[in-house]
Amino acid sequence: MLNNISLQTLTVFLMSFLQLISIVILARLLSPLIFGQLAAASVVLALATMFSEIGIGSAIVQRKKISLEFINTSLILAAILFFSLSVLIFFSAPYIADYNNDKSLTTVIRYLSIPFVFNGLSSIPKGLLLRNLEYKKLLYVSVIPFLIFINLLATILALYEFGIWSLVIGQILNGVFIFIISMYYSKIKIKPSFNYSNVKDLIHFGGGITLSRFFNYFTVAGDKVILG
Repeated sequence: MLNNISLQTLTVFLMSFLQLISIVILARLLSPLIFGQLAAASVVLALATMFSEIGIGSAIVQRKKISLEFINTSLILAAILFFSLSVLIFFSAPYIADYNNDKSLTTVIRYLSIPFVFNGLSSIPKGLLLRNLEYKKLLYVSVIPFLIFINLLATILALYEFGIWSLVIGQILNGVFIFIISMYYSKIKIKPSFNYSNVKDLIHFGGGITLSRFFNYFTVAGDKVILG
């Protein structure tokens, strides 16, 4: 039986392998222009994710004691932040497209705000699974949706000449199903509770994490801005 470290390593390996396979296959089916368009749109969403999450998922993992009220407050706060930012992205999409000299990006960015919201919300149940060392369930949450919607569905859509929408549709369904599966495995009981002291703790804890992620993103993935 695999231990937690082995499961964690296996998850990282499988995700890296699936991403490599996806890139190799889709690179032969789609043009470099399409990958450039997706990279340009993804930069905006990646930056938005860092500023909106404020380390909420990390707080779930690292806080000494958590309660059902704390989890629900985290989920509600994440929903407010991600939905608010998705609205801002929706209305800013034409200006982002103009910056990249590509009007077609407007619709792409607007649709990509859907998985942006669901991926953000998923940080709460995934954080709870990580806290409880549920690595087997985390493997299912990460690998299964990616295999089905990015590797298989996106490839099929690309074969039928859906172009960039093969990637967009795959991303949307991947984000939605990651949220559904992670909520199912974490067994979070959603209740309308919102504690302001918990919000202060989340913001205080997540501020430094968000700032470090911001600089790390530009160090590791800043080339996507140029690629776009």
